[in-house]
Amino acid sequence: MTKRRASLPPLSDEEEAEIQAGIAQDADNPEITAERFARMRPAADVLPPALYAAPTRPRGPDRRPRSGRGPYTSMPRVARSLSSLSTDVK
Repeated sequence: MTKRRASLPPLSDEEEAEIQAGIAQDADNPEITAERFARMRPAADVLPPALYAAPTRPRGPDRRPRSGRGPYTSMPRVARSLSSLSTDVK
């Protein structure tokens, strides 16, 4: 089953002009010009290797193999705690 996204009503010309005026007034986040875009360099060229590696390392759970079955087998203290609550939890 696919999820339906709620459609938003189109903006009027006045609303669009108001939004664009707000963008133009934001000195902390100016629109990038073609000249400025052409001067940009890749992050790998300008950042120290350790700093560049931090946001580019793989994300997600650790992929090393784990012993046992179930989500708590790698956490013995949690497994013991759960085992003490019920005889059905192993």
